[in-house]
Amino acid sequence: MADVICTHDTGMNTMAAVASKTYNDVEVVRTTFLNLRRSAYIQRPVVGRHEVSGKHAVTCQLRATIWSLSIRQEHVSKHYGDRCHFDRRIEFHNHDPATDSISVTLSRPYPTLFAVCREARYEAAKLMGCTWVPVNGRYNSPTEPAHITQFEICINFKLDTINLRTRFLTPPPQGSLTVRPNPQQYRLDTLARLLDSDTLQRIERIVINAQPPASQHRLEIDAWWKGEGLEIFCPGRLKRVIVITRGDSDRASRDYSHWLEVAVRDGVHDRWTERGETNEPKVEMLNAWREMVLTQV
Repeated sequence: MADVICTHDTGMNTMAAVASKTYNDVEVVRTTFLNLRRSAYIQRPVVGRHEVSGKHAVTCQLRATIWSLSIRQEHVSKHYGDRCHFDRRIEFHNHDPATDSISVTLSRPYPTLFAVCREARYEAAKLMGCTWVPVNGRYNSPTEPAHITQFEICINFKLDTINLRTRFLTPPPQGSLTVRPNPQQYRLDTLARLLDSDTLQRIERIVINAQPPASQHRLEIDAWWKGEGLEIFCPGRLKRVIVITRGDSDRASRDYSHWLEVAVRDGVHDRWTERGETNEPKVEMLNAWREMVLTQV
């Protein structure tokens, strides 16, 4: 898993997101680009009495070709094949309600070009079929400036999966479970505050962890999650809801998984039907022991 590293300014880096282990690759791409620019400066075109200089010495078409070849070569070298699309899991976690901050972790790092310059970053995103979307919160980092209250992440809505695991946040300790949402609904409600409605409606896959409530709350109906909160994606393009379950034992986990699958499917059907939607998402269940396999793919 790779943590997203964010930098903000009004010039070259509106937002840079790349895994730290790719910094050596960044320097290679940056050096190659600079060498190409220097070679273009050897014979600068002259228009009238004025010499063309600056970044325009390398034409837009040539720069676009450089970005395209670079990202394709990176994908081929990393065994993604000769295509510019690959899926990843984008996990939101460590949300701090006090500071309204959130961490984002990727199952695969963003392409190296994302750290070269703003133009390379947005051209690479376009080649990958990705969209830059705002996150309405501070990036959870000790070096993040206090005045920054929003950052961007890059999502390929057709391929990427949003992951809301147990570590997304800790439910508020005060209050009764009968009046506050259960942990799963709490994560979904918080996600709805972090992402705008347009982004939520474009998400196609989501993974969420679920487990039975603590023993002292198991007689409270509201303590059992039955799909509440998933309506934030309706209407929208949500196609798959993957629920990872965990119980006190293997048998309890299986029993809980069977019950939850029916409960969530019924809840999704009712909520989508109430809104006049017929394209309700498919609900899939995974036992906790398969979560390790899922995170290692």
